Amino acid sequence: MPERRGRPTKAIQASILKRQRHLCNACARPFSECGPVEWDHWQALSLGGNNGPGNWQALGRPCHRTKSARDLGMKAKAERIARKLAGAWPKAKRPLKGRGFDKRFIQPVIGRPYLKAQYIDGSGVERESKRRNPQ
Repeated sequence: MPERRGRPTKAIQASILKRQRHLCNACARPFSECGPVEWDHWQALSLGGNNGPGNWQALGRPCHRTKSARDLGMKAKAERIARKLAGAWPKAKRPLKGRGFDKRFIQPVIGRPYLKAQYIDGSGVERESKRRNPQ
């Protein structure tokens, strides 16, 4: 269960502001330009963060809202991945059709990788490529 939300103590707030030189941690502007100070977790509690002093940062209001919106997107993605891995994700009605792949593949010249590579077609016929390795 994630930790409870809270605010850093006054002593931790003072040390954070000193560490950040009284600047917003997102845009590096003074709070007089960026807006009032809001306290934020570096790593959101919902994404495994904690309430320790090293996980707090001071942000201006617009920067904090931007980061919180990004954290919500990351949280939603983490939940989707967890549901998919748990098997709770619905299967597709129609699988996506891939575009396939090239039947040829590149095989380097053995012993001399600085020379041209050779292509092996699906028919098994070898031919030299027209490209040189950029080494």
